[in-house]
Amino acid sequence: MILADKSSHKILGASCIGTEAPELIAEIALAMQHGLTIHDIAETIHSHPTISEMVLEAAESVVGKAIHKKGRPIHQ
Repeated sequence: MILADKSSHKILGASCIGTEAPELIAEIALAMQHGLTIHDIAETIHSHPTISEMVLEAAESVVGKAIHKKGRPIHQ
């Protein structure tokens, strides 16, 4: 799960559980450190099949573009 500010779309935080969690959180921490938005992650190509696609799917869920689940977009 990724939490983003509704107006600025900046990433505020994320949570993840599992053996690959450190790999996934590293990408989010890097994005936060550099002030990226949720759209920046959602528009970044993630290779397939990889565990990092979970970050992409979480970002796409925030903006309502996830293909594996119905997201609640932060804006319409």
